[in-house]
Amino acid sequence: MIRYAAAERNIAPIGDVLSRYLKNGMKVLELASGTGQQSAALAERFPQVTFQPSEVDPRLIHSIVGYVDHHRFSNLRVPLHIDVTTSCTGWALPSDLRPGSVDVILIVNLLHISEMAATRGVFESASALLRPDGILIIYGPFMREGRIFPDSNRAFDRSLREQNPNWGLRDTALLRNLGNSAGLIMENEHEMPANNLTLVFKRN
Repeated sequence: MIRYAAAERNIAPIGDVLSRYLKNGMKVLELASGTGQQSAALAERFPQVTFQPSEVDPRLIHSIVGYVDHHRFSNLRVPLHIDVTTSCTGWALPSDLRPGSVDVILIVNLLHISEMAATRGVFESASALLRPDGILIIYGPFMREGRIFPDSNRAFDRSLREQNPNWGLRDTALLRNLGNSAGLIMENEHEMPANNLTLVFKRN
C-alpha cells in the first residue's frame, strides 16, 4: 500500500466538508482515487455511505486494493479502472451506479495535474451519471477569476506548467462555465487548509 503524507493531511478537512453533504445510504463514486488511503479513511468515517474508488494507473489500483483488503470495510468497494478522459458510457460501472443514479462524485487533486480533456471529462461524466440534485465535489488548488494567490500557489502553477504546459491550476470561472453547460450549478466554495478549495456543484 502506498501512503503519501500530503494525502494524509487532506483527509480530515475533506471529511469535514463531506459531512455537510453525505447522508446515510448514499453512494460516492470517487474518480482518480490515488493511493486509496483517502478512500479507506472516508469509508471508516462514514460507515453508512458506500465508497466506490477508481483509478487509471495500475500501480495505484494495486495500492487501493491493498487498502480494501487490509481494512475490509463493508462500505469500501474494489476499485474500478476508469479513465476520465473517455466517455462514461464505456466505463464498467456496477448496476447501482448507472447513468442518472449516482448520489455523489468526488474528485481530489486531479484537475491541476491532468490535461484539459480530464477536466471536461469530469463534467461530462457528472452530467450523465449524477441523479437530479446529485452533487459533484472537487478539491484542490485553483485559480480564481484569472488570479492565483498566494505566492506559493503561483509558484506551484509555474512548476506544473514547466512539467507539462497542459497542466496547471484551473480557473473557478472556467469550471463554473463548464458546469453550467453540463447542467451543474456551482453552489458552494469552501476554503480549505494550504490555500485549497472544495467546490460543490449540484445537478439540475
